[in-house]
Amino acid sequence: SNILAGARTSKRSGIDLDLGCMFQMADGTPGCVQALGNSWGNFNGAPFVHLEGDDRSGANTEGENLFINGDQLSQIKRMLIFTFIYEGAPNWAVTNGAVTIEAPGQAPVEVRLDNGTDASMCAIAMIENNGGQLQITKVVEYFSPTRAASGHELMNNRFGFGLRFKAGTKD
Repeated sequence: SNILAGARTSKRSGIDLDLGCMFQMADGTPGCVQALGNSWGNFNGAPFVHLEGDDRSGANTEGENLFINGDQLSQIKRMLIFTFIYEGAPNWAVTNGAVTIEAPGQAPVEVRLDNGTDASMCAIAMIENNGGQLQITKVVEYFSPTRAASGHELMNNRFGFGLRFKAGTKD
């Protein structure tokens, strides 16, 4: 009954493509799971989402995976699955990347990351708990940082998660 979101890229791209999610718990508490800032999440406790396999080089054939605890969906209101290019020139077409979301009882949702944009972030899909029923909606919206706001901030504002971001690294 678990949900899996996985990102895969070309081993030759040399681009560090990261997978993550912004979430809102049923009680309204927001948060973010991503390698940046070492926010790996927790599968067995809140937020019931765990990130595995940060692939700094793009050479990991397993890619990166977000595991969502399906037994705890009642605790989760919504999650926005996203990817961002941490290192390397933002060129989605070169990554030869794809994100696949697999959930019980639903057809897999696959998004090819082949847009030629130089935006560094892409909102992939929204996963919502509608009265105990899981709803996955493709979003595929790209965000470019500006002088005033990071890609994370722009995406957060667009989808109303109410998060506050500060500059971070994966080191």
